[in-house]
Amino acid sequence: MKKTFLAWLEIAVLAGVVTGAHKREGQKMLPRAAVHVDVFDPFGGAVRNATVHLYTPDRKRDVASPAGGSTLTDVPYGQYLLVVSDSGGGIAEREVTVNADEIWVRIGLAFPAGDQAWPGGGLTISGDIKPTPANLKEWWVRVEGVFLHEMRESPIQRPARFSISGLGMGAYLIEVFEGSKLRHVETIEIDTKEPNTHLTISLADERANRP
Repeated sequence: MKKTFLAWLEIAVLAGVVTGAHKREGQKMLPRAAVHVDVFDPFGGAVRNATVHLYTPDRKRDVASPAGGSTLTDVPYGQYLLVVSDSGGGIAEREVTVNADEIWVRIGLAFPAGDQAWPGGGLTISGDIKPTPANLKEWWVRVEGVFLHEMRESPIQRPARFSISGLGMGAYLIEVFEGSKLRHVETIEIDTKEPNTHLTISLADERANRP
């Protein structure tokens, strides 16, 4: 029994070594790409000297250049986690798919949230839709960070209102949809001077501007 167990153990170890070798060989054969990373603050100001890491999904390997810099070369095709930070305490991360010769990524660093135990984001964007759409249940809104990797969605509820909270300071794209059709889009900036930024969105203006 002991000899049988040892034999099986040797086979398992050998299989692991072979599998690991095949995986490394496969990675060497993958196409390579350049990943260009542009870093901004929440309002679009360029952030200089940011620290950039590009981790494998298990975070066990960083394929970013040890010398630093925002252009990463010789990156094998695959899925990665981009982690960016600066000396002021701002940090951001997002998933990146590398599947072309060159990839450009724009990423925004949120302002630090201080000593609170939860992530920052105490601001709200709300709005009224005028005139009230006839089939309101088909209407919804998406709020997406222009530079921040942040996106929230909400239905438009009676009487044609929406409210999305938990947002941090920065520039946001407001998109209003009827089902799959984009009916309105605008860009706004929010900060702590106004905790609730309220919009009045005129669909009549959108209809007048259509060709």
